[in-house]
Amino acid sequence: TQGSSAWTAPSCCAKPGTVKHKHTKIIAPVPAPESEKKDAEKPRVLVTGMGPLAHIYPPAELTGEAMEGLARDLLEKAKAPIVLVPIQGDAARRVRVYTLKGKFMLPEDAATVLGEDHPFLAEVTEDLMALCHHPNAGTVILSGWVHGQPAITFPMENGSHAGFGPNETNGFALLPADAPLGRRRPYLRPLDLRAAVLKFMGRPPDEKPADDVLTEGSSASAANPAIRIMTYNVHGCVGMDGKLSPDRIARVIARHNPDVIALQELDVCRRRSGCLDQVKLIAAKLEMNYHFHPARCVKDEKYGNAILSRYPMRLVREGVIPASNRPLTEPRGALWAEITVAGKKIQIFNTHFSIWKHESILQARSLQGAEWLKNSECAGPVVLCGDFNSMPGSAVFNAIHPALRDVQLEIEGHRPRKTLPAFYPLSQVDHIFVGSGIQVLAVDVPQTQLERVASDHLPVIADIQLDQT
Repeated sequence: TQGSSAWTAPSCCAKPGTVKHKHTKIIAPVPAPESEKKDAEKPRVLVTGMGPLAHIYPPAELTGEAMEGLARDLLEKAKAPIVLVPIQGDAARRVRVYTLKGKFMLPEDAATVLGEDHPFLAEVTEDLMALCHHPNAGTVILSGWVHGQPAITFPMENGSHAGFGPNETNGFALLPADAPLGRRRPYLRPLDLRAAVLKFMGRPPDEKPADDVLTEGSSASAANPAIRIMTYNVHGCVGMDGKLSPDRIARVIARHNPDVIALQELDVCRRRSGCLDQVKLIAAKLEMNYHFHPARCVKDEKYGNAILSRYPMRLVREGVIPASNRPLTEPRGALWAEITVAGKKIQIFNTHFSIWKHESILQARSLQGAEWLKNSECAGPVVLCGDFNSMPGSAVFNAIHPALRDVQLEIEGHRPRKTLPAFYPLSQVDHIFVGSGIQVLAVDVPQTQLERVASDHLPVIADIQLDQT
């Protein structure tokens, strides 16, 4: 037509359902045949597939022979490696499993279905059960992997993933040595990495992660959690490379994620350390409470020990411990704090003994006297940490060991490790002692490149748990 972008269909081109207009062609929907309407009204089976997982939503409940027949057809005709059917209303969240080898049940037959050699058998079983019982999961779930068969994918995707076989669940991550990982398992889960990124960005996680698992086989629980203790002589935060760096000390501590830390040889406002308050800086980096006791004060400069805790903490006592009249004798001190964990009180002591044998024996006896360990306020489990400048078997060590146990001697099969000097340890002078009512779950003396350079001592770390009462 002239002067118009509309097009008028010739009358010979008109089709059923076409409404003609002078300058416009309008196509009205043609009514569907009655047979198509009836097909559309029939119940439909919905199937969603993503990589090696697929969910099937039947229009009606399937039970008994109908479910058995569907599972058999999916395995034999559709070649699905495994068919999973959640048992509805089951408090234990069990799952019925169909494979070409037979019919099984999770979690009872997990080793048969997933393989005894699966690196994360317990975790994958738990995940599968949670997946199948998710409110949005299908009535029937298919997986492209089962033990003993090649893996397949349903929709063809580049980088298809989401399976639960060893190749997909056993991965690796390259992370900085000081990555803020709060998990204490020997492996990571995606939620751990997400929480670490949020913490690094200064953002609180929007959901509470699952309880930590400190040591395989431990019985840690919310009512009686495992507690990680660290003792560390930080050498004024001056490393073996001569560099002053409280930040580096904080990184060493953060990578091991202790709950309570006993630090020795800290400077506060000393000119040699740039007039920094090292305790305050480290505690701020770790977001922990702290108490500091200066064993030596010269005007505004202070030098001493500190206890840091992520649990509520009360200072009980601080003070000097005996020294001789020897010229140039370095003052020594001790610090006693009470922490509260799950409603239970734990007495934490931190000290730094003399390098001279006769002085350190006096100091050991003093700590076991009425002012400290035998004080009436010292009730409940006791943890004594510090740099004792004494080896196992020495007179000083033996003066403490009958009443308290060295954690490095508590783990069967653990060979006690030395702590000084950090770059090539020859002496075991840093100790964590525990009293009655405490079980030692694990011990470590880490010696990576970071620990070897950050201080002249290596830290000692112990996972402990209070005995059930």
